[in-house]
Amino acid sequence: MNAEGVGRQSDELLLPFLRAARGAESDRLLSQLLTEHAAPIIKAIVTNKLGARAANTPSRESQDAEDVYSETVTHLLSRLSDCKNNPNGNLIGDFRSYVAVATYNACHAYLRQKYPQRWRLKNRLRYLLTHWKEFALWESNRHHSARC
Repeated sequence: MNAEGVGRQSDELLLPFLRAARGAESDRLLSQLLTEHAAPIIKAIVTNKLGARAANTPSRESQDAEDVYSETVTHLLSRLSDCKNNPNGNLIGDFRSYVAVATYNACHAYLRQKYPQRWRLKNRLRYLLTHWKEFALWESNRHHSARC
């Protein structure tokens, strides 16, 4: 692997994993990336978006949150494997941001699946508000902390 090419495009957090030969060391570095850097971001976003507060209390919400968490980790494993297999491909420039976006996407996919009518209504309203000059749509500063 060309270390210079990887260094120009990849996040510094990923470099040890991407440069490591396949085997125990690579697996250890991958586990470290997921547990120390990705897991706290994923858990915080899933808790915020899905409202799953007590992961140790068995409930439908905690199970759904765990499913979204697992989906995100599965996606990250696949993406990191692609980065390692194809060092000249589209690498991850900011790992923490990538984890956050992947987690938000997983949450949104879950909510679309769980509440399809709400999602359709939301999309129709957004279309109406953005395509008719009589209406306006804007986002408040609280948009990012509000639950979808």
